[in-house]
Amino acid sequence: MTDDNLHFVQEIHDNVLQDLHVLTLNLSTGTDPSRDKQELLADMWNLQIALQKVQTDLRALIEQEQQRNAPLSVRLNGLMEFFSSDTHTVSHTLIDGIDKLDEPIQHEIFYIIKEAFANAIKHSEGDSFTLTVNANNDQLQFEVTDNGIGLPDQFERSSGTQNMRSRIDRIGGTLTIENIPAGGVRIIASIPN
Repeated sequence: MTDDNLHFVQEIHDNVLQDLHVLTLNLSTGTDPSRDKQELLADMWNLQIALQKVQTDLRALIEQEQQRNAPLSVRLNGLMEFFSSDTHTVSHTLIDGIDKLDEPIQHEIFYIIKEAFANAIKHSEGDSFTLTVNANNDQLQFEVTDNGIGLPDQFERSSGTQNMRSRIDRIGGTLTIENIPAGGVRIIASIPN
């Protein structure tokens, strides 16, 4: 079983199945016919809300699993939609051919870009975020930029940054994180083309 499949199974077990178990217990104790009608109605209402939560959780897990199996371009388009909001602009430019990368490379690149965007939106104080994919000579480059405050002089590597470096190392690439002279940060994940 792959790590992704194991994660999917764990999420179902830890979230959905636990919620269903609690609902089953509540149903078995709530079927006493001598209970007050208002209590039964309240329990039914709570049951309906709990079942809607289980349904929402299952849908989210299924969508996540479908995304995991989609081509990189589809996953990146979805990621850009996810990060879009009323308070900032998210744009991206992709090139043909990224879906032809080996699956493990697509997987690692996706999570590097996801972490780069999450960090930028969380820490940069910027309002414009861009993903650009370029093919330069023998390198394929995935560049994430923001227009925020930039990195402090004594930038401490976070666990997210360390994860990005580990992921790029696994696929034989390089990761560059630098301030942009005009303001903001540029993260470039480069892999052999």
